[in-house]
Amino acid sequence: MRYYQFNTAPKGHDKKGLSKKEVKEKTPGVLLSVNHDLGERAFLTLLSVLRPNRLHCCLEVNDLSLMPEYVVVLLSKGFGIQYDLSTVTEITLGEYFELVEDADPWANKAQDPFTKGLSRCQFYRSDIKESLLKEGPPDKDAAIRQVASFPNVQGLVEELGRIYDCPVDTFMGNPVHYVINIEDTVERSEVRNLLISSLLVKKRLLLARVWEVCPEDMTYLDAGDLAGFIDRQSFGAVVLKLPRSGPGSDYLSDSDGTLGHFAPLIKEKQRKILFIIEYSRKSERGWKYLHSLLDGITFVELKEKALLRDEALAYVRRLGAEDGLVMESSLESVINASAYSMGEVRDLYSSWYMRHLCKDVFTSYADLPCQLPLEAKDAGGSAYEKLSKMIGLDEVRRVILEAVDYAKAEVLYEKAGVKLDGMTRHMVFTGNPGTAKTTCARLYAAIMKENGILPKGKFVEVGRKDIVSKYLGGTAPLVKEFFEKADGGVLFIDEAYSLVEERNGLYGDEAINTIVQEMENHRDSVVVIFAGYPDEMERFLAKNPGLRSRISFHVHFKDYTVDELMDILRLFVSESKMVLDDAAEPKLRRIFEHASQEPGFGNGRFARNLFEQARLRQASRLIHQPSPGIDEIKTLLADDFLEPERKKEERRIGFVL
Repeated sequence: MRYYQFNTAPKGHDKKGLSKKEVKEKTPGVLLSVNHDLGERAFLTLLSVLRPNRLHCCLEVNDLSLMPEYVVVLLSKGFGIQYDLSTVTEITLGEYFELVEDADPWANKAQDPFTKGLSRCQFYRSDIKESLLKEGPPDKDAAIRQVASFPNVQGLVEELGRIYDCPVDTFMGNPVHYVINIEDTVERSEVRNLLISSLLVKKRLLLARVWEVCPEDMTYLDAGDLAGFIDRQSFGAVVLKLPRSGPGSDYLSDSDGTLGHFAPLIKEKQRKILFIIEYSRKSERGWKYLHSLLDGITFVELKEKALLRDEALAYVRRLGAEDGLVMESSLESVINASAYSMGEVRDLYSSWYMRHLCKDVFTSYADLPCQLPLEAKDAGGSAYEKLSKMIGLDEVRRVILEAVDYAKAEVLYEKAGVKLDGMTRHMVFTGNPGTAKTTCARLYAAIMKENGILPKGKFVEVGRKDIVSKYLGGTAPLVKEFFEKADGGVLFIDEAYSLVEERNGLYGDEAINTIVQEMENHRDSVVVIFAGYPDEMERFLAKNPGLRSRISFHVHFKDYTVDELMDILRLFVSESKMVLDDAAEPKLRRIFEHASQEPGFGNGRFARNLFEQARLRQASRLIHQPSPGIDEIKTLLADDFLEPERKKEERRIGFVL
């Protein structure tokens, strides 16, 4: 159905069709009638007088093949009024409801032949957002040019090509529907509107009106009411905006009833109504649940990827060109991280532009502090470079880079139609203390973001004390909360084996079971890394069969050799702008050889502790010298390094002071 408004001619109307009594009684008021020539194809409503001798009218057209001007001519003549075709304007359903109610708020619409059923629908109008779109780009090339506004949206160019290359220019039903997974709400709306306006050009849609509906706002509707309401949008588009689920909440238990109503409705109306599902990472569970109910329907997914530095620079230059600016080095210098989201790039540009206004345009404000709020990121180099420079870890680097390469290749497989084998990105890190498990996990999160695989690259570290509650029923919400915190990044569960209980059914089991469930719910948005000692981690993986099947990468961190420990300590010394005296190195080798034989040896952590203890002893030594020189201050002596006392009976290493 389409809705229009128009006015009668300024000179007034011919009262031949309306008695004086009717005009008097219905001003202000509403005159409702069905023209018998058009039957149920169109209805005309004469609304209250807006100015002397002039009526304001609204029109409902059921038959979309009818031109509104043609309907206005026929129906207006039937009422004996003069019409003004220049004022015919399409309006939304909500605007139509408001016009009718303003004209006659006391009318019994349920009994009127025209508005029967209208009173039920009017309650819903506050639950939808309506907009009217114009037709989009006239051809494929023009549409592709607009995609430059969305360089981070995967699948958009390909879908616009499919739309414009289709030889059919008539409505025959919707062959596909859409899923849009973009975090930024403005960008999400712009991408959706580009799609819909392009479909209007090719007559794949007949209604320019778009409805945005939040399912959780319609929980009070039964299936029949919902179907009657959605029917009014036939031949148009309905956008379902899935809500975010808060930390620890169970989205499905709150809204599965409403989604359950929408699922059969989508299947029933899929030919006449285009459905667009919009969701963010925080509403991913809702989409997976809804999708599971929609077998047999083809969805085209448009999703967000991170912008690498060159792409971010190109986007910033385009934003500047739109403002008539030539990019300066002052702007390009702030785009120095490895990856950005679209929102981050726009924020950077907006901040730079405001600074540009202060400093270069309105120069009277040049002396005021006008700093960019977003500082340059990643000044220390890329995460991959940092991983490459780490001592030892050759096998670790190989497995991590294989995981990154596979994640990047998934896009290629998908484009080529290759069936994916269900390999996940989750990992197990095994190794003794001090072998850089946590450091590598942090770098892995950053590498995944740099390569556009994870949007945020966040790193959240937890242990048993963080996710196991002291109270019955409290563990599952804690686990879900940390998965939400890690959304878009890595959840690192240290000493994961500590979750294994001596008896079944305790809180640790609840934590493991919830972790397995959330790993599936956040399959594409969170990478889980479990870390711990090799033997204990094997026992942990055996606890839950679903756990092992969801982990594709096993990374073992070997103990450092004496040569590697020496390299690590030299690195600590070099980074501190210090040097070792000649006698220090032989002593250090001896210390590492002895310490590495002790149970519980701390590997790289031991090397750092050894270095920090030497700094403390050097400080005490220097402070008691009358006037130490620069070389003395920068040099660590052999005597500054203490050999640990070997206490095998206590199975630990201590320093002799």
